[in-house]
Amino acid sequence: MLLGAVTLVNMVRWTYVRPLLLGSLLANGILFMRFYTASDGYHSYDGVLTRWTAGSVSDAQKVIVGRKILALDMPEVKKHEVLRGFHRGDLSQGDLLKILKEYAVKQEDSRSLNAALSGYKRRFPDAIIIGCKKCGTTFFKRVLAQHPYIAMRPDESKFFYDADDDEKRKVYLKRAMARSFPDQITMVKEPTLLYFDDAPQFVRKVNSRAKLILLVRDPVCRLASDFFMGQRRGTIDVNVTFDELILDDKYKKKRNRLMTQSLLDERIQLWLTEFSLDRFLIIKNEDLLTSKFATILHDTERFLEIPHSFQLQRNSSTTCARNWINGSLICSPLRQSSPVCSYEERFKDVFAMLKEVFRPHVSRFESLVHRKFNWF
Repeated sequence: MLLGAVTLVNMVRWTYVRPLLLGSLLANGILFMRFYTASDGYHSYDGVLTRWTAGSVSDAQKVIVGRKILALDMPEVKKHEVLRGFHRGDLSQGDLLKILKEYAVKQEDSRSLNAALSGYKRRFPDAIIIGCKKCGTTFFKRVLAQHPYIAMRPDESKFFYDADDDEKRKVYLKRAMARSFPDQITMVKEPTLLYFDDAPQFVRKVNSRAKLILLVRDPVCRLASDFFMGQRRGTIDVNVTFDELILDDKYKKKRNRLMTQSLLDERIQLWLTEFSLDRFLIIKNEDLLTSKFATILHDTERFLEIPHSFQLQRNSSTTCARNWINGSLICSPLRQSSPVCSYEERFKDVFAMLKEVFRPHVSRFESLVHRKFNWF
């Protein structure tokens, strides 16, 4: 029934030149590439923690231990290796104590290190980024992972669909967590979690007070972005055009899967049966690319109930949040309004048709979350 409008126009076809498709892909890719790499330190741990000095404004336990690591008399290469593992949450309390005591200059230094590492362990998550796929979740995770009061592994977690029952999922989930201190929020990102019907019940069993972060995007643009990512990863034939996928019934199975993942109303309704709306922070992907970016960071800190650790900095072209811990700049283009989906210029007719298909679903989603998104 959802795809009735698509089936009715099945005989309509467009034949765009392949370079135009590539141009569309690059236009979106370049935008987000600039967004991802606007600060130093996202893809490299050089500099992370190394600016934690005695004058740091943060009293987070992680910062205190970071300072102690910096004060140790160890080779710089070794110190960088330890800092990197510590920042990622890979090193256990025992591993850290062994390393730190080996290089501690004084006996009292060893005792203070032991006290500083109190409660450092793996925990079930306090907060989860549950989706959506192709809505900027990877970038947002990289931003939050730099916060001293957030513990989050930099790699992807596949804890849910790597297991076939809740007990195994709990084991995989705990294993996927970064080690954290008692004063930190433990977080994980699993953007496909939104699409599993039994995920809300599982998360509730693990933590009934979990905070859930949901990034959302214009459903038609999200669908197109998902399509092109599938081509890059080899899950969708590169010889199939976007309009062919939507209009030709021989691609019905793949089309239905991609379209279903854009049905926000159906997904959020399942989650709202287990969690009240106040447990959700819903972030509009398009706002990440505007002057609202830094405000989103502050809203996230308030939602997670953690100390404010970002300073704002603006110039003529960007809005940036300066991390108080490592001094890096997290930037987005300075726009007063949300950017237009560049895919729409290439596939105007298909987009217009898909908007009519998704319009009632967007309206219902807005009613469920009591917010307007103005996508169409």
